[in-house]
Amino acid sequence: MPARLKLIPRTAAATTEIVPGEHPIVIGRDPQSGVVLSEPSVSRRHAQLVRRDDALLIEDLGSAVGTFVNDQRVTAHVLVDGDRIRLGRQVEFEVVSEAIAALIESAGLDDKSTGVRHLQELLDVARQLHTAAVLPEVLAAVLRSAIRIMRAESGALALINADQKLEMVMRLPRHAAPSVAQEEHDLLQQAVRGQRTIASQAMHETLIGAATTVRPDMVAVPLMVARRALADDSSFVGRLDVVGAVLVSRPASTQVVPREELAIFESLAADAGMAIDSARLYKEARAKAKFEHEMALAKDIQEALLQPPPQVPFCTTFARTVSAASVGGDLYQGVLRPDGGLALALGDVAGKGVGASLIMALATGMLRLLHELGHPLAEILPILHRQLLNYSPGNKYLTLGALVIYPDGRVELANAGHCPPALVRMDGQVQLLDSGGPVLGLLPFGNWSVEALNLGPGDALVVYSDGISESVSAAGDDYGPRGVARTLAAVAGGTPTVMANALLEASVAHRDGRPADDDVSLLVVRYSG
Repeated sequence: MPARLKLIPRTAAATTEIVPGEHPIVIGRDPQSGVVLSEPSVSRRHAQLVRRDDALLIEDLGSAVGTFVNDQRVTAHVLVDGDRIRLGRQVEFEVVSEAIAALIESAGLDDKSTGVRHLQELLDVARQLHTAAVLPEVLAAVLRSAIRIMRAESGALALINADQKLEMVMRLPRHAAPSVAQEEHDLLQQAVRGQRTIASQAMHETLIGAATTVRPDMVAVPLMVARRALADDSSFVGRLDVVGAVLVSRPASTQVVPREELAIFESLAADAGMAIDSARLYKEARAKAKFEHEMALAKDIQEALLQPPPQVPFCTTFARTVSAASVGGDLYQGVLRPDGGLALALGDVAGKGVGASLIMALATGMLRLLHELGHPLAEILPILHRQLLNYSPGNKYLTLGALVIYPDGRVELANAGHCPPALVRMDGQVQLLDSGGPVLGLLPFGNWSVEALNLGPGDALVVYSDGISESVSAAGDDYGPRGVARTLAAVAGGTPTVMANALLEASVAHRDGRPADDDVSLLVVRYSG
């Protein structure tokens, strides 16, 4: 019968010896792999070892960097004594027979030298934790190392979550009986609360005929992180924070856990606490960087979309938006139509960020296209509504105030769930136009009416967002559409810039100078005649 083979690590990135059994062993970065490697060039499911008849094969599982045997890239290869395997760029193993491996080990360090062996184990663990940056990989490395060091049958790892509750995040094997899972959780909780190692050596015996079954011994160690002191504190360590706990279950035995092994386990937990905390910080930093990148992208999209309306001889305009956050959800647009009219719109997309910016891009693009094709305003809102229903998420919708002003002073006005526009006559009369229809892109149906108006020279229309009308005073009173009307009546006949600035200043004064809770946007068009 051919000699049985095993894989011996030959580089630092190859962190564990592999002894193939009868079942396939998957090797990769995936925490669920049979052998977990943290080297970045190793794929999540990189390769597998499988026995076929009396032969041992290594099969590549579609890895990115490749599987190599004796420096030749392979997809499947029958291994023999002396082969050198490389996974990715830095993980190397040597294939040896178990008999030769035993001779190598006996010729080297004496296994009875437990101090040296324990030091080697800690170095191996430290190397694994150093190369793992992603939290699941760190957790898998910690738990597998704890099981190996303590010669345990199973292990569990729990972390304190954002709600300050202890949450089980990993167990090997993955499933346990409910009674065992509860005992594990209780022991982990004790280790966290007491900030010390907790051991359970109680035996629960259940007689089944002549057989006796006993519960395995469990040992739980807290995972703690030393925080630096404040600058004016002379102590080096400010405090110890508990981030979780790790537990192993050993085969039931009357033997006491050797103090040396327990010390190694506690040393592992100390390193693991720092590694887990660093991986969490890395995860948070990546999430923050991703968010900031999305916000910058959304801001670029918004700035590209918010262009001033084109100038025409029969009217003057003013358009502006002030975002309550770094990126707002308000939009405005001006488009010249083929029939000589100037189409204007001001809208508010529900939400912020990239999602809102994409809805803005869809809405402004559709409005521009439909106006340039000469569609009447009465048709444009239903078409835009259908497109938003088809292509936007269910929680995104658009309120819109839209109008078309013509050279002879005629105006067509439509409102989709937006604040009531204000018609400001030259003589100081202000009328709030509250007719319209529902928001766009939310309900499966809707009807939008178009109101016809006639403007004389000096008359103006003002479309504004709820960031203005919903400005709240210190007493809790809304500025409201009536406040908008009062302010505009005092500046009737003024230029669009004068009216806009008056409205912006009045809303700021109403909320006592506090920042607005929502985007502040407005669009003013004044007919020149």
